[in-house]
Amino acid sequence: MKTPAARILSTEDDSDTRDLIQFVLEREADDAEHAVTLARTEKFHLYLLDAWTPDVAGADICRSLRELDQTTPILFYSGASSDADQAAAIKAGAQGYVVKPSNPDILLREIVGLLDRN
Repeated sequence: MKTPAARILSTEDDSDTRDLIQFVLEREADDAEHAVTLARTEKFHLYLLDAWTPDVAGADICRSLRELDQTTPILFYSGASSDADQAAAIKAGAQGYVVKPSNPDILLREIVGLLDRN
């Protein structure tokens, strides 16, 4: 029996990175408002966030998503590599953090792990 595809909502402002991760995504949002609107109106299996977006910090997006949905896993995939950035993401409600650039297999392994645990 074929496993159904996971629906993953991604917030990523860099078009090259969006292209890199698009193969695992059903929908993507390029800004916070769009992401929250999609989360409010559609069901996703995972949220993939960037810590740095032009309009809103990823941790703020994460908190907004947690107000709507306390159970869907949130994974950050970001160039923000400091311990403070990672701690802010986890404090806001994320379950994981992958620093980019990284091998796409690492990102995929984190996604699959979070989906399996959920």
